[in-house]
Amino acid sequence: TRQTDTQTHQQQHQQLSEQLEQTMKRYSEISQRKEQLDEEVDVASKAIDELTERLEQEKEQYAIELKHLRDALDDKGTQVKHHSSESARLRKELTASTTEVDHLRQVRAELESKLEKLTASHSEQFERAVKDRNEIAQEHAEVTELNEDL
Repeated sequence: TRQTDTQTHQQQHQQLSEQLEQTMKRYSEISQRKEQLDEEVDVASKAIDELTERLEQEKEQYAIELKHLRDALDDKGTQVKHHSSESARLRKELTASTTEVDHLRQVRAELESKLEKLTASHSEQFERAVKDRNEIAQEHAEVTELNEDL
């Protein structure tokens, strides 16, 4: 029976070693995936920031152009019809730009929410992997101690 106990302990030791190795591998994979997702979110956020900034600049430019057109309407009564149509076009473009900026803000908020959820999920998975690793390491230590006692 002593030999059977030794074999059982050795098998348990081997199983725990394999479980520990698999847990460490899974932990590494999760960490790599989290880094990859963080990078993807960073790239998307930068692109959204750049688009938002550009659209804000265009919005400001359209507002300036619209003001100039209004001033020109006051100064040039004979060109009122032409400037009115141009003003309407700029208002329409300004409205479209504002809508696009609002949409980009919404997309950004959604991406930030997804990032928070992913971060929370990865944190939970990380904590679970660390807990599993610690439990396996403890069992491994106990089996090793039993093996040494034998």
